[in-house]
Amino acid sequence: MSSRGFTDKSLLLESAFGGWALDRRAFAEPGVEANYGPEPSVDICGYALQLWIDPVARTLRGEAHIAVRWLAGAGGELVLDFDELVADSVESPEGVPLAFRAADGKLFIAHADAVVVRWHGVPRRGLYFVGA
Repeated sequence: MSSRGFTDKSLLLESAFGGWALDRRAFAEPGVEANYGPEPSVDICGYALQLWIDPVARTLRGEAHIAVRWLAGAGGELVLDFDELVADSVESPEGVPLAFRAADGKLFIAHADAVVVRWHGVPRRGLYFVGA
């Protein structure tokens, strides 16, 4: 992925890049103060994203393959920002369904070293492109 990329606060990219845009400049939506904090229990080792954008319908859907390294003493759930999105499925890379729940703009996923998340949504604040 080049340093010129697509991002939307609603997407998992916020978690993937620790709150930084792909070109390492802080990103905040117009009129919204950026407030990002690291996830202390995990190290996200890698993301592979596929996005399908329908500009006419103003919708998007996506699939994220996420590799996770749990830090010492960590346990519990993987927590991702998930504003305005609907999780369609969460499973292992082998296709085994994983337990998950969505609440308060977050997606909580059962402890796993790798997950595949499929989602869809209508971002009411729009889509933003960053970089020149």
